[in-house]
Amino acid sequence: MRHSTIDWHAAARRTWPLAVVAAAVMVLATLGVLPVWSGLVYLVGLPPLDIFADLRMLLVLAPTWPVFVSLLVVLICVRIVLLAYLLGGITWQRLRFAALFYSAAAVPALIAAQLSYMGFAILYVRAFWVSVWITIVTFIVLAAAPWSGAARLRTSIALGLTSYKRIAALMIYLTVIAMVGAAAEQWPSLTLAAIPAAVLATAFVVVLLPHIDAVRSLLWPVPVALTGVALFLTAWGADRLFVREPEPPLREGSLMVMSGINSSSGDGAVYRLAPESFGFTCEQMYYYSYAGPGDGVEGREGSCPIRTGAPFTGEDTHQPMDLLAAHLAAQVEGLPRPITVVGHSHSAWVAWLAAATKPDLPIDRVIVLSAFPESGHGYVDAHTVGQGRIAADLLRIAAPIATEFGMVLAIDTPALQRVLGDPEGPAQIMRSRSPLPDHVRGLSIVAATDLVLLPSGWTIGAEVNACPVWNSHPTLPNSPAVAREINRFLDGEHARECTPVAANLLAAVSRPLGVPRHDQIVLRSPP
Repeated sequence: MRHSTIDWHAAARRTWPLAVVAAAVMVLATLGVLPVWSGLVYLVGLPPLDIFADLRMLLVLAPTWPVFVSLLVVLICVRIVLLAYLLGGITWQRLRFAALFYSAAAVPALIAAQLSYMGFAILYVRAFWVSVWITIVTFIVLAAAPWSGAARLRTSIALGLTSYKRIAALMIYLTVIAMVGAAAEQWPSLTLAAIPAAVLATAFVVVLLPHIDAVRSLLWPVPVALTGVALFLTAWGADRLFVREPEPPLREGSLMVMSGINSSSGDGAVYRLAPESFGFTCEQMYYYSYAGPGDGVEGREGSCPIRTGAPFTGEDTHQPMDLLAAHLAAQVEGLPRPITVVGHSHSAWVAWLAAATKPDLPIDRVIVLSAFPESGHGYVDAHTVGQGRIAADLLRIAAPIATEFGMVLAIDTPALQRVLGDPEGPAQIMRSRSPLPDHVRGLSIVAATDLVLLPSGWTIGAEVNACPVWNSHPTLPNSPAVAREINRFLDGEHARECTPVAANLLAAVSRPLGVPRHDQIVLRSPP
């Protein structure tokens, strides 16, 4: 860098408002006005990261719509004035540019914030990852625009997107502030100390971007990174193409598999499970029905004929959890033992609840796949005045829209009210309040990408907690890695030592881009 092109003393004078914002955030968090959560670092982030953080916070803190709108207007006005000042001083032209800039960012920021909340509230990890994607894409598109020197927003965006140096600088900055947020997430005691580090990174990039042409090429790491990615993907793909697991031995007993929420007879990931992968035959495999016992379903099959259980639809999966557990108890009665029950996602709660609360059931092994032992948020009842009201209202507005696209969000049904509406619902089923009986062995396997919604960890009160598997939540039952872990468990092998460094790092980096969690809001108070 040619240092003569930047007057660092003038830059320090121009960026002092960022220090004021950082101090205000630290004071408000110390006083308990703001939750002490790792996402605080983005309140002092480079625009538009700041308004994304504002909306994530307001959605879950504002108790009523008038309060939400009033605070949002105040915050946007402050952001507009601050950006105009950072651009060289407050003028009507700069204020107008800043207002247009934040107007362009507001809609994706609101969508991302709501999707983040939905990820935690309804434990739908895809919604969370879409919110992260929206945040990053919007940042790449808009963040360079104010510093291009053009007077029109559209021209500024075009200039920013065509400057590889600006894009490279923004990606480096995003990596730095993400690491700062990850440190705050991993060590909560460092959260307030992370704010000055974040604001220093922001101030540096604010000074750098207008002078980016004076910086030598930032592209030299690209070939190295691409080579590393190519080698990793080659090794990863080769492992899956050429490594074949040995066929497991034939096993005795019965295998009862359970599909997830909104599934129906013959439709769900567990219906694609091949019983031979676990040492069973079709004669030993049974499909759980959310509608209770029955004579099976003709004409609709999974990997094996559906010989037992009543036909069911997605609506049947929304019934009260205790009733669904009773259905499981009725359907395992009389099956040849030992009985192994495999529950995926929503049905994992049903399987665990039945085995934990009905110790006389003839269940010998419970395997839960993608089971969430905790919830980051519940959702308040309609018209309730209190924190979370805005996000819950938007969730109810989004529910019928999601249904049109094939995702049924029946959030006010008894089953979902218990396990999702109450943030303590999953913990009451999966953690210490409902342990499995001593004679029942338990195995838990989660998807690595689900860890972002599991801030307290991925282990539950099972005998074996397998290492998180790099597979999507919906298709986890069909993963070869899952079959491998299930066979190890059925063979009686001990759990392997596991420290999922990459999965934990991904979760720690991404969680600050989400809304403050229920426990962080409830516990916020002066230290």
